[in-house]
Amino acid sequence: MTFLYSHPNPKYLKLIYLLLSGGWTLIKRTVLKSSRLPPSYQSVRDYRGISEQTENRFVDADGLTKLKQDMGFDQLRFYCKKKSVGRTVHIMTMNNTLGRDAVRSMIVVFKPRAKACNSFTALYDDTSILSRKCVKWGYSRDTFEVDLWGSDWSGIDMKMRLYHRSAFWNFGNSTGYFIVFIPKPSYRCDDSSNVVSKGDTFEIYVR
Repeated sequence: MTFLYSHPNPKYLKLIYLLLSGGWTLIKRTVLKSSRLPPSYQSVRDYRGISEQTENRFVDADGLTKLKQDMGFDQLRFYCKKKSVGRTVHIMTMNNTLGRDAVRSMIVVFKPRAKACNSFTALYDDTSILSRKCVKWGYSRDTFEVDLWGSDWSGIDMKMRLYHRSAFWNFGNSTGYFIVFIPKPSYRCDDSSNVVSKGDTFEIYVR
């Protein structure tokens, strides 16, 4: 569905992307096979790792930055649904300055931080609480609810920031509404629970 190799001509890559995916390119899909999570995850730099859609293999920010250079994408789309939650997160960054800031902050260069509100839109099947509370998103300098994408918390591997708390509303003590697309500590989708089920789905697209 997407790029499985590095082609020397970025224009050719972009043409293939437009022809095969209709605009959106899937860069990560996880459909849980059971209620047991992998004990850890593996990060890879080569974006050809996108072709290996396993539960615990992720292309890091360096690899996605190279993909962005080759493909020229400007938008992100997040989709997830957990059976235990019953709500769907389905949001897309806007093709405007704020939306492009979000892409840059989550993939290329984290700072300056990107504002959350007016940078994205909820899609037709989104039923999440998180998408309606963008002003509550983020963490910065020991403060929650700062209307920002992501977190500068020291416990986050910044090369994996796209997958770990890219959007969240934390009430404190890690309770609230999160999207976390890596198995450690646990997959989250508009919740803060470690409970997962077979069939829970987590996807990220770019275009």
